[in-house]
Amino acid sequence: MIPGTYQEWMDCLKRFQTQPVYPEDVLCLQQGRIEAGAYLADRFQMRVAETVDIMLRRSVKRFNRLLKEAMEAGEIDSIQFLCIRLGREMERCYFYRYIRFLEQSFVDRLDRELSGQIHLFWERETKEIRRLCEENENPEVEDVYYFLRRMQKSIGK
Repeated sequence: MIPGTYQEWMDCLKRFQTQPVYPEDVLCLQQGRIEAGAYLADRFQMRVAETVDIMLRRSVKRFNRLLKEAMEAGEIDSIQFLCIRLGREMERCYFYRYIRFLEQSFVDRLDRELSGQIHLFWERETKEIRRLCEENENPEVEDVYYFLRRMQKSIGK
């Protein structure tokens, strides 16, 4: 459904808070419109930022839980898969780039904030994996470390 009213957009954002953003959703976002005054536009931007934050926190929470399970089970080889999955989920947080009527200054600001949060997250994860490398001298862990370094550079582009 292509959102055209404020309520349809709110329903769409609520759905993104609990479900992934799919390519067909992006197509709808590109065609969506809203007739709003300054007050509604400000509220809408606030809701978009809130949705992005919820999406990112949900993805990180799931990643941390699955990472802990993998580490406890000694499944080092599954960590790269988890990182790739999280990277895709993080990229979906940039859905707002496709909403054409958002002010460019808002999009740029949200891009900077989101990219900063993502960068800090990957930096912490990379440091933790590096610590594990130094403790264990495990080649699989080192592979994960270098993979994370490459991945960290590509997020948010």
